Amino acid sequence: MDIKKMKKLNVAFYISSSKKVGGGFQYEFKAVSLLLNSNFNDINILVLSDIRNVVKEYDEMRIEIIFMKYRQEDDSLITMEDFLIRNSIDLIYFLTPTTKAKELINIPYVMTVWDLCHRDFNEFPEVRNNYEFEKREERYTTLLKKAIKITTDSELGKKNICYRYGIDEKRVEVLKFLPRDMAIEKVIDIRTKYNITNKYIYYPAQFWAHKNHIYILKALHLLKLEYDLIIDVIFTGTDYGNLEYILEKAQEYSIETQIHYLGFVEDEEIPNLYKQSIALVMPTYFGPTNIPPLEAFLLGIPVCYSDLDGLREQVGEAAFLIDLRNPYSLVNHIITIINDKETVNNKVNLGYEVINSWTESDFINVIYHILNEYKTIRECWR
Repeated sequence: MDIKKMKKLNVAFYISSSKKVGGGFQYEFKAVSLLLNSNFNDINILVLSDIRNVVKEYDEMRIEIIFMKYRQEDDSLITMEDFLIRNSIDLIYFLTPTTKAKELINIPYVMTVWDLCHRDFNEFPEVRNNYEFEKREERYTTLLKKAIKITTDSELGKKNICYRYGIDEKRVEVLKFLPRDMAIEKVIDIRTKYNITNKYIYYPAQFWAHKNHIYILKALHLLKLEYDLIIDVIFTGTDYGNLEYILEKAQEYSIETQIHYLGFVEDEEIPNLYKQSIALVMPTYFGPTNIPPLEAFLLGIPVCYSDLDGLREQVGEAAFLIDLRNPYSLVNHIITIINDKETVNNKVNLGYEVINSWTESDFINVIYHILNEYKTIRECWR
């Protein structure tokens, strides 16, 4: 048999995150950008979405995404599987933790699991209220077992998937996060633009309770009260219900003038926000890994990060680890960042090592391994 004449594998990658989703969008966008620029000689790659706004946003960035249109010209409806079969798709890879795989009976799929935080910290309302816990449990209990492969961001994530949902280890691949491109294409003076007179720390995070913005307020209050040190903070990200509470607490702590909420900001502003800060501070409870520390490492910015399982392993010795039970932990790290340049430089250099230990090529190679492994099996039938 002439291998060169063998049928190529047609693989669809499904995305669903708009820009305002935050980290979910950054993950999908990075993966799509790399995939569409990769040369898989024996595999055809296309990207799909059934969300018009997502397709539009990618179109504006000049990236072609195929819109899955379920309503036909004769006004009849077809299923996702019908659409995939009509387009000769052999395998669909969900780049987002979605329930869409429920619609598939015959076509195999790869699932992505970003986290299992509804199990790690089920106290938080965003994973508890409105049956959110039950929805996530149904999704993972039902869909993971039938996936030909599952990708997750860390060894701890893999361990938890296998333990909690009875998945064979060989079905789970670790596909660690990558930072977005952080090149500064346009210099923006952040402090002038937003009328900020003090040094500032930066936290890009949606306003969910688990993001733990309150921890930063407590530390800023202590710095002001006990050390006569005024440090501002810039928050960016969409409000999912917790912003009003945080602003009220800022007033209670008498630090409201130190809080700058910018909401959703354009991509060109993000590297400037990092670069002109004294540190990224990310006291989140959710992990086990996150993208912002990688972005800060890439730009040579100190990182203060939650000292929790998985999160500490992501950054190793490169970050200032913070005890979420004790805001003095962050207070002490901020004072060190301001006064001890040698320690900061050592952390920054270790951050570069973290970035260099997992590259875009590593990311793509894992995906190619998954696809190529399936391609070999797929050659067993017509």
